[in-house]
Formats: sequence, C-alpha cells, structure tokens
Amino acid sequence: MTAKEANGELQSVNDAVDLGTKLRHFWFRGHRKLVGELLPSAQREPFFSARENIEFWAGQRFRLRAPAYVTEVPKWDDHVSWLFLAQHYGVQTRLLDWAQNALVGLCFAVTGEEQTEDGEIWCMDPAALNWHSANCHICFPDSLAVRSLAESAFLDP
Repeated sequence: MTAKEANGELQSVNDAVDLGTKLRHFWFRGHRKLVGELLPSAQREPFFSARENIEFWAGQRFRLRAPAYVTEVPKWDDHVSWLFLAQHYGVQTRLLDWAQNALVGLCFAVTGEEQTEDGEIWCMDPAALNWHSANCHICFPDSLAVRSLAESAFLDP
C-alpha cells in the first residue's frame, strides 16, 4: 500500500493496524478534528497573534521556570534540548509531534474533548522526505541546520 492508497477513511482500529503494518516505516500524527494542514502550535491561533514574537517570550518564560518541573535542565545555549523539553511540557513550539505507531496517531485523533466530528491521521515517510530535501541527507539534532533553526526560536529579533 502506498501513501496515496492510504488516503481514505479508517472505519475501525483494525484499519489503523492494517495501515500501520503496511506503512511500517512511516510516521503518524493524529488530530481530533479535520484541520487539513500541519501547523506547529506556535503558529496556530490564538497563540500566534497573541503577542509579537510570542514564541521567543514563551521559550524564555519556560526556561526560567523549568527548574520547578525537572531536576536537570539543559545548558542555556542547548536550544534543541530546550525545544524538546518545552514541547514535552506543553509549551507552544515550532515542533510537531510524530509517532512511529499508527495506533498512537489514532489515539490522538479520537481522544480528548467530546468527539463530535471526524478526526484525521497524517502519515509521512521520513526517509523519502529526507531524500527529497536539500543535499539528500538526514538532519540530526546536532547538525548545524537543526541547531540554527532551534536557536532562532530563542533569539529576540
């Protein structure tokens, strides 16, 4: 089954298991309602328009308060680790959470507030994405490109 063939409706958990089995190397993301686009929380309303450079201010506030949540915090200039930690604690960031299991994506698509409308599951092939991206290489958290993107979340323009 290709990603194109996977478009459609899941009628049961078995459909999600079948999807996850056939798309073993894909990543999955679920939404409780049909959104139709992938936007990180830092770019969604109402957060996005709340204040100029809101991502910077939310990140700084979290970094100052983080010792109350965890025993060890990252070094101040380890921006990638700060983004991961902030995302874990529900701070609006530029990151999108993905799961390697279709059932995790399904769980996010059907749980939470009272389900009154259809949800959605997104899937992507990370290897194909990396292949089609610039220079055809995988960007790891310690790569210059990733560190630069993470750092920009913590810089006040």
